[in-house]
Amino acid sequence: MEQLVKKEIKYNYYTVKKINIDTNKDAGFDIREWILFYDEKINSNEVIEENEFMCKIEKNLGVYKYRFYVGQIYRLKPEQKIKKIKEKKDTDVIELQDDEYIGEDMMFLYDLKSKILMVQQNRFSLSVNRLELLFNVDRSNYVISIDEIPDKKVTDKINNRPITKLKCRVNNISDIDVDKKGPLLNTIHQLKGDSVNSYYLELSSRRGKEECLNKELVDRYIEDLASISKNITSARVATYENGKKEVLELFNANEHDFIEYSIGVRGSIIFEEAKDKMIETFENRYK
Repeated sequence: MEQLVKKEIKYNYYTVKKINIDTNKDAGFDIREWILFYDEKINSNEVIEENEFMCKIEKNLGVYKYRFYVGQIYRLKPEQKIKKIKEKKDTDVIELQDDEYIGEDMMFLYDLKSKILMVQQNRFSLSVNRLELLFNVDRSNYVISIDEIPDKKVTDKINNRPITKLKCRVNNISDIDVDKKGPLLNTIHQLKGDSVNSYYLELSSRRGKEECLNKELVDRYIEDLASISKNITSARVATYENGKKEVLELFNANEHDFIEYSIGVRGSIIFEEAKDKMIETFENRYK
């Protein structure tokens, strides 16, 4: 019998808005319109090509309790060959056919009532930034916006305390549209031209409890990070108050939950189990 291990999976929460381009007012995002748009491709297992990425919406997308839409979307990688490695054996090369792909899944729940989106994603799965692009099917009159829900307690600490260190990692740089200037965005603009995929930054003050980074500089970096938050895999600041140091998450300071699963070492989460736990967790948070 396969040994099971307990694993905590993180789920982030976002608001979804459908902004009228002319009035700049939220018309209310209805995921049913989006599903109807892709209905034929979903039912025929068709690959969707959007904005330089490929994905597949699984047929298990469904509605529960008349308000929760839960589903999976796979990001597809068009690899031609993959390598299978077995201990004490020669490496085997497996060639994929033209209609075969490597896929990494994202799970999501959307609540029709609150307009809140719950997302679990892996390192190589579809990013929230690309999910936002996928949601934008009516590009003539409306813009769909997916925004994090910040944790106010953490935000207040970051705004009001001295900061001694800032660390961040940016992924999928090619996805980022740099439309304004800032210290971090200027660097990312240069890196995009050099085909760099990820970037790590650390700013530290001089040693000593009373030493801290320039507040104006930190604010500029945080503003840049906020504008590309969907591409941030980690961002932390070290603060101190009353002689005590505390490390705070910048963008994991949004509302989130962890759900525990028991899975095999090489196993994956079963959709039905994940769906039930996501609905239960969502209802406990947003009663």
